[in-house]
Amino acid sequence: MPLSTPPEITRTDMTTPILQLKSLGIDDLMKFEWVSAPPAETVLRALEGLHAAGMIDNNGRLTLMGEQVAECPVEVGIARMVCGCLYALPQF
Repeated sequence: MPLSTPPEITRTDMTTPILQLKSLGIDDLMKFEWVSAPPAETVLRALEGLHAAGMIDNNGRLTLMGEQVAECPVEVGIARMVCGCLYALPQF
């Protein structure tokens, strides 16, 4: 059994923290001064997921959906589902 565990940031999904950083205007995530830097592969995987979900555009900037999802205090997938449902509701 190891004497210590790897830092949490190396074991967690980075999608929500990266979306939050993007919403705060921090675009260059590779130069961001992390306390414990996540693996580059994890950051790239999170960016790919955000792009595939339509939350960032081809230039890495937040879309309208990304801005709305970033405001929700829940996990990104749940927030995207809620925001997507709001778009589908008929306007009265």
